[in-house]
Order: sequence, then C-alpha cells, then structure tokens
Amino acid sequence: MMSLASKSMIAAAALLLGACASTPLADRLAERRALFERHAGQSVDSIRSFNMDRFEVLGGDALAVWASPSRVYMITVRGPCAGLDQRQVIGITSSNGRVQAGFDSITFTEQPSRMFQRCPIATIRPVDFAAVRAERRADREWGESP
Repeated sequence: MMSLASKSMIAAAALLLGACASTPLADRLAERRALFERHAGQSVDSIRSFNMDRFEVLGGDALAVWASPSRVYMITVRGPCAGLDQRQVIGITSSNGRVQAGFDSITFTEQPSRMFQRCPIATIRPVDFAAVRAERRADREWGESP
C-alpha cells in the first residue's frame, strides 16, 4: 500500500508534468501569433467571402485563415473564445458575399456537448505570407525555431 507521502509526490509530479507540457504549446502559439502580427497589414472592414483552404489557431482569440495558398488573413475575435484554440474544424459566416469585422463570426461545435459556438470577428488583417515564409526560412537557417 502506498503511503500518503508517496501519493502526494506522485500527484505533485503529475501536476508538474502537466504544467511543463502545456507551457511549450502556449509558447508556440505566442511565437506563431507574433510572427503573423509582424507581417499583417492594417485592419480592413471586410473581405470577399471565400472557400477556406485551411486555418491555423494562433491563440484563444486569433487565427490565420488561408483563402488560397497566397491569400492569408489574420482574424481576431472579441475576447477569448472558449474552445477556439482546440478546434480542428471551423466555419466563417458571411453576408452578401462579404466577411465583415464587427458583424460576422467564427463558428464551431463544441465536442462532446455539441454546443454551437459563435465568436464575433473583431478584426481582419491581410497577411504577407511570403514574408512569413521568408522569416521562418531565415530562422531555420540560423537554428532558431519559429
């Protein structure tokens, strides 16, 4: 039978491992967000709606969205959007062929509850993705991780 001290040490080790495991992800998201922010232009009111090619979560209130391989936008939502940082599938609302900041939303369904989430779009910024790629390439050449 395990002593109380042994159980406490195991619990403390599990908490420590959990904290260590979560820190690198938070750091990577912060680094990726900073990279996209450095190469994002001024905020625009709206963009043409599009069939999303892919997306990358940049934190609880931001993501990068590819409308095509070379047309990328950084979208922020109002406040942190619970569960956004864990999404593998999202939707983007639009009206009259436009996605509008302050009007449209990022949407997804929470699992396993199947609750529908709507996160209002705060800003839309076009990203110079060629510059993002160039910076990542330069970082790799210098041995830094993006």
